[in-house]
Amino acid sequence: EFLEKYKDPEESQWKILRTDLLSHSWRLNEGNIDATILGFCLSGKKLEAAKRFVEFLDSSSDLPSANSATLARLMRVYHAVGCERTLTEMEEKEIILLYEKLRKKHPTFDGNTAEGAIAGLSLTHRWQECLKLLESIKIMCKPSIVAYTCTISAAFRNGDKDVAIGTFGKSLRDTRIPKCLALIDWIDFCTRENEPIEEFLYFISHNELQISQRVIEKLQSHLNTRGILSWRTTIDSHGTCTMCNNKLSPVQLTDEEFHKLQSQFLESVLIRDDVFLKSNPKEVASFKTFLMQHKPFDCIIDGLNVALSKGTGRSTEIQAKNLLNVVRHFSRKGQKVLVLGRAHMSRWPREQLAMLKEQAKMFLTDNLSQDDPFLLYAAITSGKNCCIVSKDLMRSHAFLLGSGTSVTLQAPPTFSVTAHHVDLHWHVPFQQEYSPHQLDLFEIPQQWLCFSLPKNTGKQPEC
Repeated sequence: EFLEKYKDPEESQWKILRTDLLSHSWRLNEGNIDATILGFCLSGKKLEAAKRFVEFLDSSSDLPSANSATLARLMRVYHAVGCERTLTEMEEKEIILLYEKLRKKHPTFDGNTAEGAIAGLSLTHRWQECLKLLESIKIMCKPSIVAYTCTISAAFRNGDKDVAIGTFGKSLRDTRIPKCLALIDWIDFCTRENEPIEEFLYFISHNELQISQRVIEKLQSHLNTRGILSWRTTIDSHGTCTMCNNKLSPVQLTDEEFHKLQSQFLESVLIRDDVFLKSNPKEVASFKTFLMQHKPFDCIIDGLNVALSKGTGRSTEIQAKNLLNVVRHFSRKGQKVLVLGRAHMSRWPREQLAMLKEQAKMFLTDNLSQDDPFLLYAAITSGKNCCIVSKDLMRSHAFLLGSGTSVTLQAPPTFSVTAHHVDLHWHVPFQQEYSPHQLDLFEIPQQWLCFSLPKNTGKQPEC
């Protein structure tokens, strides 16, 4: 409200604002109040107000000058405005002066200051210094999504595709999914330099990236400049596009790929000293012996998870019936079922417990054990066609349990739900907003872009 009311606040008005904020929030103090006010300017993209406030601090006789947090926040305001319009030559010079001022105060930046500097410098001819700042952040912590996004975008805007893609790959290895701006600037680079868009498409496919509607709109615009038609579409449960009627690529895992996965999983994930921290060695040894005697299984059921799928307030009899219904579903198909549960489940009603044991093998772990490693170990040793039934977070492996009045089983898609092509025909899933997470490979995306490209001239990126 203050920034809307006062377009060019006077010194006395800034002082009143500072005093009012300090008196109304116990979280604010003399150390963070100024950066907080700059945060309001950042949210409203009020660059002139932000600059005036810093000038007020530096010229005030009874207040300390702007600290590094405040100056770094001002750099972010420049970046927010620079994403909306081209900065003037004078504004770029102001960013450089700000950076030099920060460097003079602090030869070594903390993570937040370095991130602010990256945001500002990425809009100037000194954008390459962002790369050094990124490396300096890594000494203390992983760079943020914002830091990576600004650097990648700057590289694309300045025509350095190799640096941009290389930095993009590093960000993904750091589990930082860059924001839409990085992908939009990549597409703009392709349009500006007449570069093939295939490399972009292979990259998002290989890395299973979620694409927002903003990025899809930019992609459609690029395709249009190349005279390529594209359509918004949906994919049915069988993997058929409702626009072009082509079927999406099936999910297939060769024996060689599975054996490689099995070997790496067992060695890198399970056979480690800390995997079974919540299990005693005797229990682990017993489980391995059990598997050797009874494997392979077609289906591994997360027993307690399934039993409680309708809520924790149900009786043990209802819990047992929930689990029994799921076990029956698979046993009637002639599948060999393993139920992994907890020791306290042995106190369930005898009748239901007996019926469970008639239709499935059961292994009950200690109540304090972590059962995820047991589930994964059983599945990976049973073969590539084994499925896990759970309502847990292992959703790309699992059958999902519904939330209605009865247990509902939904099979995972049998086709690829990432961006991919069959021959020259591409299907790219997208969602409304940016997400800092990779695609959920369990659910079929609601919206797709469908288009055909001429003969592939773009190379597949290494990262």
